[in-house]
Order: sequence, then C-alpha cells, then structure tokens
Amino acid sequence: MIREPMTPEEFDRACRQFEGENETASLTSGIRSPERNRSVGGSDDSKHLLGMARDYALPTEDDCVRAQESALRLGFWTKRYAWGIHLQGLPRGDVPRWWDDKYGGTV
Repeated sequence: MIREPMTPEEFDRACRQFEGENETASLTSGIRSPERNRSVGGSDDSKHLLGMARDYALPTEDDCVRAQESALRLGFWTKRYAWGIHLQGLPRGDVPRWWDDKYGGTV
C-alpha cells in the first residue's frame, strides 16, 4: 500500500475511525507545544508539534497488534510500543513542502 501525507482534516477523520475500531485505545498524547515536546523527549521534527500525531495506550499486546493492523489499513505511519501505538498522518522526517506551504502553522 502506498501511503500519502494526510491533510489535517483527513488525519482527524482517520483518528476518529481508528478510535471507533479500537475501543480499548486511550489517547495519551496529541498536539504538543515545543516545551511539552522537549519535556517528553520528542524529536525536533515530531509530528505532534503539527497536530499530525497521536499516541494511544492499549491494555494488551493483542490490542496493540490489532490496533497497528487497523492503523496501517487507515493509512497511518505507525510505531508500536509495549504500552500502545504512535500514529502519524505524515511520514518521518521533513514535512513535504506542499503540505507545509498549505497547512504549516495552521494547527
């Protein structure tokens, strides 16, 4: 599957769908200020700073596996942890220029 960067609206819609499909998922982190991002050890290019990443705690490893399958199907970039899952609507690294030109600084 080829994933494309999501718009903020697409990301929000996909997060709501993810939450509906994964009722045991509990949101632990969404948009972060630069100060909050630093305090939790987030990277300088964290998509949380743009409002394009969310973290969800999940109670079991099986829930994490199912959540990642759901997230990938919905088009997210993901990273699974022992405690839950990280979802992004943009790829790692620099934000695509077209996205930054259109949406940067608007979240």
